[in-house]
Amino acid sequence: MKYISTFAVLLFTFVLSACGGGGSSGLPTLESIEINAPRTQLKAGETIELSATGIQSDGRKIFVSVNWSVSDESIGTMSSNRFTAKKPGQVDVIATEVFKRISPGKLKLTISPSSPTGVNVLGFQDDKTQYATGDTRKLSAVAVHPENSKTPIATAITWTSSNTNVATVDASGTFRALSSGAVAITAMWGGFSEIVNIEIKQADSAPILVKCNAQVPISRTAWSAKRLSDPQNGAEWIKFDTDSCTNDFVGLYVRDESKKPITGGESNDFFALITASKVDGRYQTSVTNRDLNAGDKFLTVGALSFGTSFFFTPFSSSGTDLVD
Repeated sequence: MKYISTFAVLLFTFVLSACGGGGSSGLPTLESIEINAPRTQLKAGETIELSATGIQSDGRKIFVSVNWSVSDESIGTMSSNRFTAKKPGQVDVIATEVFKRISPGKLKLTISPSSPTGVNVLGFQDDKTQYATGDTRKLSAVAVHPENSKTPIATAITWTSSNTNVATVDASGTFRALSSGAVAITAMWGGFSEIVNIEIKQADSAPILVKCNAQVPISRTAWSAKRLSDPQNGAEWIKFDTDSCTNDFVGLYVRDESKKPITGGESNDFFALITASKVDGRYQTSVTNRDLNAGDKFLTVGALSFGTSFFFTPFSSSGTDLVD
């Protein structure tokens, strides 16, 4: 039947062409393509079958052969006439008539997240498992879905601490580090849970304070010793001054006088020793695992910028000599 229908369409097209497209003969012409779907709202992971119908100038519906496509393959894909939803969002399914005599038909589909399979704690830094006494931060959690999407949680989350002498977390998710030791913070929601294991270190009593308007008060020897004993800066032995540093992202950079290629996204003569993001009015730091060379010079502080490309703007391009 498929071959007969296709032949009928081709024959009809030939007759229209022979008669000048049907305009003078009064024969109906193909005016639009309608896409038919069992529903337009799906969950990620679901698959539906679509069909296309040609609408003639006299209102009648006829069979048409089309090529299928989508406006965004990251949200959904087509295989023949089967659409599979991949992640939440909106996407247009497009049906293009094989002879391209008219504009393609379009149908907008809305994809919602699939049912959750877990919960994910937010608020701790991805690269840190150590925090200083006195650390206070707001934790939250999101629902995790099979398509790797994450959605906010609107209902109550149950928070617990394995050792309230080391750290506490209240019902609103406010975390407080009290004393040295190991502790597990757990978020429970909807039958799911996630445990975050961290270590609390005694805060450094005399931290190095980096100011954005002054030279860096640290030597090569001090940097190496501190980084060796506390590579994550868990005790916060180095901090950024929130009075002089106003950027949301800052970094302590070093000029490599030998200009050896540096991996990680920086230019070949600068690299970051430590970067920080401002969260709730204070900086959260990430220290890089790199030794200093004899020819290295500190920059004062660089302000990170994120746009079409990654770059930084140093407040001082000359740098200051390191002291052994």
